[in-house]
Amino acid sequence: MTVELPDLTGIRLVASDLDSTLLTSQKTISERTRAAIRAAHEAGIIVLTATGRQLATMPDPVFETEISYAVASNGAVGYDYVRQEVLFIEEIGPAAQQAVVAYLADHAPGTVYAAGRGTGDVFLVEPGFQALMTERERLYDRRKLVPTPLPKIVSEPTIKLCARHPEITPDELLDILDAGRLPGCHPATSGAPFVEISRADVNKAAGLARICGPLQIGPEQVVAVGDAKNDVEMLRWAGVGVAVANAVPEALAAAGFTTASNDDDGLALVIEALVG
Repeated sequence: MTVELPDLTGIRLVASDLDSTLLTSQKTISERTRAAIRAAHEAGIIVLTATGRQLATMPDPVFETEISYAVASNGAVGYDYVRQEVLFIEEIGPAAQQAVVAYLADHAPGTVYAAGRGTGDVFLVEPGFQALMTERERLYDRRKLVPTPLPKIVSEPTIKLCARHPEITPDELLDILDAGRLPGCHPATSGAPFVEISRADVNKAAGLARICGPLQIGPEQVVAVGDAKNDVEMLRWAGVGVAVANAVPEALAAAGFTTASNDDDGLALVIEALVG
């Protein structure tokens, strides 16, 4: 399969979502995608991952590539893989978190919560949240999980507040939160089994812009590839937005172009078109 893209002259950076975009359904990186990332690196084109994951939950295959930067926690954290340096942290404050908890107590009782501290190496979890975690969630988890009462969880700033419900789906929970129009927060879903709530001005596009600024890279020099609702802002911000074939309708609508699915090397096709 080939992918139809506009003239890519002047593109200097490829920003890819991680789960269901760069990673296959088996949470691996195909050899073709590895080779494409390596070719981009050799051509002087930066490849970074923009993900909802916290740094401590990055799967091992990511560290085996020439990926230069990470925009993590839906834009709340920037990280330089080469220098192993945290570039920025943007947190949502206690008041906004507490407003979410109070609202969902009325509109989705039974919701349970977790939140990262720092860059996410420490993850405070309500016991009910931890009980719902799947084995796949724990597979690449390097975080220290700390069972914590809810008042303590929402008493300090965090990079991301996670809300999940044993019966209400993440997308349904997102719709409930969107209807509330709560100030100070930006909820999103990524395909994970929970809603991820950041500060109002934090999203992948904002985080990507913060990485690109010091590099003197403008949005017109960026290709962004994604699949989920938390990719929408990034797909719109980039000069060229590309959705993988397995993307949700919102991501497909936000992107100007479409490539193959994550299991059919959709990202590799985009990079190969770029580097020739």
